[in-house]
Amino acid sequence: MFALPEALYLVLDPERSKRSGDSGKITNLRITRSEARQIAPVIGRQLIQVFFIGVLPGAGATIASFLGYAVERNIASAEDQKMFGKGSIKGLAAPESANNTAATGSFVPLRTLGILGV
Repeated sequence: MFALPEALYLVLDPERSKRSGDSGKITNLRITRSEARQIAPVIGRQLIQVFFIGVLPGAGATIASFLGYAVERNIASAEDQKMFGKGSIKGLAAPESANNTAATGSFVPLRTLGILGV
C-alpha cells in the first residue's frame, strides 16, 4: 500500500529520479574501524542493561529499544547529543543492539515459565 504511490510516480514521471541530482548508487556499506570503536561501548552497555529487561515477562524489545536509545542519548557528551536524531552511529547502534539483546533475554521466561516475551 505504501509502495503504490512511489510506483505511480515512477511510471508517470520516469525523469523525476534523473532530475534530483542523486545518482542513488551505494558505494560502501562496510563499517570502519573508527565507527566500530565508537559503538563497542554502546553495544556492551546495552548487552548488560537490556538483557534484564528482556527477562521480564511482558517487557519486550520495543521497551528495550526506547530505553537503550534514551540511556545512550543521556550519557553522551554535549556535542554527541546534538547528533542524536540526525544519524548518529551511537543513536543507531543503541536501539538495534537493545532490540536484539531483549529478544535473546525473552527466551528465559519462555523456557522457565512458558510465557512469551512480547
